[in-house]
Amino acid sequence: MSTARTDKSSPGDSLPLPPAVASQILRLIGTDNLSVHDHVEAVQKDPTLTARILRYVNSSLPGIPREIGTIERAVAMLGLYTMHIIALGFSVLEILPTDDRGGFDSPAYWRRLLTTAVAGQLLAGAVCPMLAEQAFVAGLLSDLGAVGAGRSIPRGRTSALQAMAPEQTPAGAEQGDQGLTRAAKSHGILREWGFPEALCDAVGASRAEGLEALSGPTLDVGRIVHSAAAIAALFSGDVPISELDAIKAQCRTETGIEGTVLEDILLVLNERLRATASVFSVEVGETLDYAQLAAEAPMEISRPCHPPAGQRLCAAPASRHD
Repeated sequence: MSTARTDKSSPGDSLPLPPAVASQILRLIGTDNLSVHDHVEAVQKDPTLTARILRYVNSSLPGIPREIGTIERAVAMLGLYTMHIIALGFSVLEILPTDDRGGFDSPAYWRRLLTTAVAGQLLAGAVCPMLAEQAFVAGLLSDLGAVGAGRSIPRGRTSALQAMAPEQTPAGAEQGDQGLTRAAKSHGILREWGFPEALCDAVGASRAEGLEALSGPTLDVGRIVHSAAAIAALFSGDVPISELDAIKAQCRTETGIEGTVLEDILLVLNERLRATASVFSVEVGETLDYAQLAAEAPMEISRPCHPPAGQRLCAAPASRHD
């Protein structure tokens, strides 16, 4: 168990309340001598959560070869712990924004979030299948801190961020109040809610924070989600396309995935993102596929650029963004 971020990841006064069903599931997890039926009943009391889980398990995403008609059957197929992680993660979706009120770019937010989740699931499925659903849920919760910080991602912000190399991105670009990054804030919110420590640490590691303090399967999930977040940044336009080769190298180093397998994952990522958005009934706006990225990357690298002093990279064409 990692305690490296205990003091630094307090979410502060802007902590959102956990969904009621999540609180109930967490109470059941901490209670001995309960049957599987007790846990199934807690999930089924929330019809929206039940429908969301059944849509997910019957989609192509988890790769279950037969139709699942009940939560009890889903538990039998996935295991109780995995079902807890899925139910907790999916219950949080109800507090995430799905519209553009207040200048919030909802499609961009969900595009980044779901790309991280799907990429994490695919990477884990290739290198450690038993961690696939944990990686998916960790990716799904990786930007909860944007909600906890009580602020949005204004439209056009991704274009501004793409004009910089990752190491040049201003510290405040992903920081909320108290100087915390959104990953650290996400970690802190989930800890305050009492979510499983391994899931909290994997979420916090989505920006490599605290990775060195993790071990075992939690470290494996952390590395996978960190690589998935890098892929999502690329596919969402948060980093220049010229970073493609560097991000692929990062994924191979962190997860141990073979290059050809990674290529196959990247080729299907956009299609899987669209399918996932349909499962969760959210809009993700304009997306990029890997063939488009791979074709544009060499041109991006060779494009002449004459930036002002102190800036290395020129802004990518605005046509790739919403």
